[in-house]
Amino acid sequence: MEALQKGDLLTARQLLSRAYEAGPAPADVQQVRKKLTELAGQTIFSKRQIPHDPLTAFVTVQSGDTLGKIASRHFVSEDLLLAINHISNRNVIRLGQRLKVVRGPWHAIVSKSRHIMDVYLQDKFVCSFPVALGMDGSTPTGLWKVVNQQSDPAWTDPRTGQRWHSLDPNNPIGEHWIGLQGVDGDAVGQVGYGIHGTIEPETIGKDVSMGCIRMLPDDVALVYKLLLPGHSYVLVTE
Repeated sequence: MEALQKGDLLTARQLLSRAYEAGPAPADVQQVRKKLTELAGQTIFSKRQIPHDPLTAFVTVQSGDTLGKIASRHFVSEDLLLAINHISNRNVIRLGQRLKVVRGPWHAIVSKSRHIMDVYLQDKFVCSFPVALGMDGSTPTGLWKVVNQQSDPAWTDPRTGQRWHSLDPNNPIGEHWIGLQGVDGDAVGQVGYGIHGTIEPETIGKDVSMGCIRMLPDDVALVYKLLLPGHSYVLVTE
């Protein structure tokens, strides 16, 4: 808190991250998580570059660069760089233009008992979101790899065969799908699971899904920008 009062955002973030990883007293958990989320908005998700921040940097667009190439070099998505740098057209960047980049990749840890997804940049806690999980504990624990993403996905209910087409506002899984593949623990070999939105926000925080990780629409829209197929992992714990 003293570092925050002095405007030393990096020191405040570092100390609060250590406190969060060490397991603060239950009464302090919400405050630490809230402060770290606020700091992420100031240091990571804004266009502002804090000198000597190990998680972000400025780069200068070189000949032959595209936003996709720059994003790939830093293990983050184009969509994240678009948002941070307030770029309206992903196909238009200028030679010599300075862009803020984030040094990925991003990962997530989902706690089944708390119904919380903690999101990390490299190994640093950044923010958290409430989630809904599978009925009767049906969300497998273990390590999952992010393998694909789809916006406005079509979806077929495996129980009833009812199908919702892309862009259908009544699609139960919402506007974003992040596909997962199990690679360790009880998740090994599991496919067909993912992180997605919902049209029933009142279900968040409960065990109601068929096993997938369900999020509020705005929350999953941000996580969609962060988790990168092929590089990001999601650990599901009890």
